[in-house]
Amino acid sequence: MNGGIQSLLPWIMAASLGGVLGGSLLLGRVLLEEGRRRRGQMERKGEGNRGVRWGRFHQDLYRLLGALPPTRRLLLEIRTQLSILHSGSERNLRHSAASLALKVYGGLLLLWVLFALLAGEPHLLALFIPLTWFLGETVADYFVVRLQNRLLHQHIHFNERLRQRYYECGTVDEALYEVCGNAGKDMELMAIQGQRILEVLQSKEPEREMEAYNETAPNNYLKMLLGLCFLTMEYGDVAVGGQSGFMRNLGTLSDELRMEAGKRERLNYALKSLHGIILLPLFCIGPVKGWAGENFRPLEVFYASPQGFLFECLLLVLVGAAFVALRKIQQLESRRLPPPGHVPLEERLLGGRLKGLLLPFVPPAGSPGGRRLHQKLSDSLSPLSYENYQVRRMLVAILFFLGAASVLGGMKAVAVRNVWNAPTLETGFLGGSLGEEALAEAREATAFDSGWLQRPESASLESLVPALAGATGLDPREASVLGLRILAKRRTLDGLGLAWEELLLVLGVGLLGYRMPDLWLFFSERVRRMEMEEEVAGFSTIILMLMHHPRVSVLELLEWMELFSFNFKNSLMGCLNDASHGLDTALDRLQEGSGCGPFTHLVERLRMAEDGLAIAQAFESLEVEKHYELVRRKEANNRMVERKIALGQTIGFLPVYGLILLYMIVPMVGSSIREMDTYFQQLMG
Repeated sequence: MNGGIQSLLPWIMAASLGGVLGGSLLLGRVLLEEGRRRRGQMERKGEGNRGVRWGRFHQDLYRLLGALPPTRRLLLEIRTQLSILHSGSERNLRHSAASLALKVYGGLLLLWVLFALLAGEPHLLALFIPLTWFLGETVADYFVVRLQNRLLHQHIHFNERLRQRYYECGTVDEALYEVCGNAGKDMELMAIQGQRILEVLQSKEPEREMEAYNETAPNNYLKMLLGLCFLTMEYGDVAVGGQSGFMRNLGTLSDELRMEAGKRERLNYALKSLHGIILLPLFCIGPVKGWAGENFRPLEVFYASPQGFLFECLLLVLVGAAFVALRKIQQLESRRLPPPGHVPLEERLLGGRLKGLLLPFVPPAGSPGGRRLHQKLSDSLSPLSYENYQVRRMLVAILFFLGAASVLGGMKAVAVRNVWNAPTLETGFLGGSLGEEALAEAREATAFDSGWLQRPESASLESLVPALAGATGLDPREASVLGLRILAKRRTLDGLGLAWEELLLVLGVGLLGYRMPDLWLFFSERVRRMEMEEEVAGFSTIILMLMHHPRVSVLELLEWMELFSFNFKNSLMGCLNDASHGLDTALDRLQEGSGCGPFTHLVERLRMAEDGLAIAQAFESLEVEKHYELVRRKEANNRMVERKIALGQTIGFLPVYGLILLYMIVPMVGSSIREMDTYFQQLMG
C-alpha cells in the first residue's frame, strides 16, 4: 500500500468513527430528554424496570431512525413487512421494527469496519457503500422470512386444533374463537391472524372486509383459510363421501402448508451461506495484495497499476450483480409491499420538471418495439409501466456511463500516481521481492525522476541527456539510459489524455447499461417460469377444495385463482375483465395466451364446466388421481427447488471464480509471460 493511501486511511477511519460517535451522541441526547420527561411518571407507576426502559429505548430509536433520511427507507420497509405479522398495536410494531433495524445497522457497521481494516483502499470503501444497501435489505429479509416460516409451522398446528374444536363446537366462528383464546406463546403469530380472520367473519360486511384482509395477508394460505371459513359460514358445510367438506379441505390445506414449509427449508438451507461466499472475495483483496507485496513483486506492481484498478472495479461489479441476482432467486414471497407513500424514482422524474426532457426519448407505445416491450413487461410481471421502464433504461444507461467514466478517470489517476510515487525498478527485474536497501534505492530513483520531470529539459531526449550528464557527472551512455527512463515516464503522462477509443468505449458501456434492464427482464422471466408449474398445481388444489360446493361457479373459481396467483395474475385479471363480454370468449383468450401446458389443460376443463358440465365432473380426475397428483406435485416442487439451487450456486460462486481468475491467475500468467520475455531479451542481448 503506497504512502498516499496510507495517509488517507486515518482520515477515513476518523470520519467513520466520528459518524458513529455523532449518531450515538444524538441518540443519547434524545434518550436523555425523553427519560427526564417520563422518569417521574415511570417511578409513580412502578415502571422503572429494565424491560420498560428497553422498550422506551426502542421507541426512541424508532423516532430517531425515522427522522434520518439515510435510515428512513429501510426502516419503513422493515415496518411494512412486519406489519402483516403483528397485531394492531402500534407500540409493538415500532418496537419490533426498531429492534430489527438495530440488528441490521449494527451488523452492517461491523462489516464495514472489518472491510475497511482488510481492504483499506479508499475507492474500494466508496464502492462498498452502495453494496451495503442491498446487504441491509437482505439481512432484514432474512429476519422477516424467519417470522414467515414460523407462521407457516404455526398454521399447521392451528389447523389441527381448529379441526378438533370444529368437531366439538360445530360452527366455524366458535371453533376459531376457542383456538385463538387458548393459543399460547408457541402459536402467537397464528393467533393474531386467527383473530383477524374471526373479526372479518363477524363483521357486518364480511365480503368487503375479506378484500381488505386479502390485500395485507402474510401469505396465500391464510387467504385460503379465510375463504374456506367464509364459504362454510355462508353456505353451510358440504358432505363429501360421508366426510365434512370443511374438515377435508383443512386437511388438504395442511398438506399444502407442509409442502411449502419443506420447500422453504430446503431452499434456505442450500442457499443461506451463499451471500457470505459472494462477499468473501471483497475481504480477500487486501490479504492477496499483502501476500503479493511480500512474495512476488511483479504481481504487486500489477495490483498498483491501472489494469489492477480496473480488475478491482470489475470484481466489485460482479459481486454486486451476483448479490442482486441471488436475492431474486431466494425471493420466496410473491409480493413485497412498498413502504407507505413510496413513489418510484421513475414516476417522480416523469412527474417533475424533467418530463419534457425525458418523454421525447420514450418510443411510442404503439410501435412494434413498444408492443414487444409491453409483452416482455407482462411476461416478467414487472410492476413498472411502459413509460417508467423507458425512464429506468435511460437512468441505468447514465449510471453505467458515469461509472465507466469514473473508472477510466481512476485508471488515469492511478497511472499519474505511479509515475510520481511508485518505486522505479530496473529494466529486466526478475526478483520475487525487494529488500529494504533495494526498495530505498528504487524510491530514490523515483524521486530523482520526478524532479527531472518538472524541468523543461525532459521534453526531448536531445535536451535531457546533456543536462543529466552535466548535473550528475555521468558519461553519455549512462545519462542516455537515465534519459530514456525519464522520457518514458514523460510520454506516459502526455498520453493520459482522453482518446477517441476511450470515448467510444465509455459510450459503449452506457449503451450496455441501456440494455441491462432487458437482461433483468429475461432473468426474471426465467425465474418465473421455474415457478409456473408449481402455481398451476396450487390452482388444482383450490379447485379440489371448491369443486363440491354447489354454489361455486366457474367465474368464482377464476376469482379464487386470481386471488392466489402471481405468475398468472395478469392473464387471470384480463380474463375476468373480458368475462362481462362472454366467459366462453374470455376462457378461449386465456387458453391461447397462457404459454404453459398444464395451465392450458386446466383452462380446457374450466371451458368444459362452462359449457354445461358440472364442475365436479369436469375435474373428476383430480379426485380420482388425488394421491398421484400429490406425488407429482412433490416431484415438480423438487425440480423447481433443484433448478433454483443449481442457478443460485452458479451465481453465488461467480465472484469467487472472478477473484481467482481476474485477480490471481490472469495477473500471475501475465507477469510470468513478461518476465520470460525480459529474460529471453537479456539472453539475446
